[in-house]
Amino acid sequence: MKFFVVFQNKTFEKECAGDFLWAPKRSRNNRSLFHWTNMTLVHPGDIIFSIVKNRVISFDSALSFAFDSEIPDNLPKNEWHHLGWMVKAKYVLVENEIKIKEIIDELFPLLDDPKPFRENGCGNQGYLYQIPREAGEYLSRIVKTKK
Repeated sequence: MKFFVVFQNKTFEKECAGDFLWAPKRSRNNRSLFHWTNMTLVHPGDIIFSIVKNRVISFDSALSFAFDSEIPDNLPKNEWHHLGWMVKAKYVLVENEIKIKEIIDELFPLLDDPKPFRENGCGNQGYLYQIPREAGEYLSRIVKTKK
């Protein structure tokens, strides 16, 4: 089992409602970005923490491997290339939305490069980051999921 964080400021509500994560394969200028290709690292059973406005707001379980997908109908068509990867996921909202800035002193030393967060707790630019097992287990211990 692997652990990931996904930054979903613009897309959380739509991705959560559809039980998926989606990332384009290429940027509008035809570049491949590591935080999108990280979708191909996800396996069923992996844990994904959804980050919105610098808070952990859901604890998600991957239900599929990444597969080729057109951009879903409920996502904005003009922001990304239309071909991408989708991962089906079960979203579970957390009771205690955790501000990353409040836990960064404990979390940051557990992260490898490329880090999803800076030392000040702000997120780095990107969509999906794999995090080390120790960081994932730490987040798993401190989030409380809704029943």
